Amino acid sequence: FVVVGKTADGGATWTLTPNEVTGDTHDAFFIDENTGYIRVGYPDTGQLYKTTDGGQTWTGMAASPGKRILFADPEVGWALLYNKVSFTTNGGDRWNSREYPFPAHVETFSLPRRDRGYIVGEHGMIYRYRLVPANYTAKGMIPAPLLSGIDSPLEKQAEQLPAQVQGLATDA
Repeated sequence: FVVVGKTADGGATWTLTPNEVTGDTHDAFFIDENTGYIRVGYPDTGQLYKTTDGGQTWTGMAASPGKRILFADPEVGWALLYNKVSFTTNGGDRWNSREYPFPAHVETFSLPRRDRGYIVGEHGMIYRYRLVPANYTAKGMIPAPLLSGIDSPLEKQAEQLPAQVQGLATDA
């Protein structure tokens, strides 16, 4: 059984909820107090489960995307296993993956925003994923296809920023 602990008072008391999910839990990530994911079993053969009711019930998903799961927001998440980055753009309902030729063994990653990720590996390797123009190049860059469906609302807001600043300068 998987047991989920939940606190509403900063950890002073806990409510424990056992579930029908079986297997060794290896990773868990909650987007908010209700929506979360757990992975049981081995990274390449295990099972991913999702809850939308704070861990009261879990639904098995047709994916075992990797060793560690992180979400930048309720829709965009990554999982990593060796040189394979798996990603979802619809809250984990569907996962895609890409293999990347990293020059060293990948250890961990961070996903602070839907359009920005960092992958860290042996020997000081750090790679940054970000959306760039198609013709952009940089030293050490690994050509990678766009992780489909990652449209950032920040781009449209950034396009409006110069006009807004100009408007403020005119009003002053």
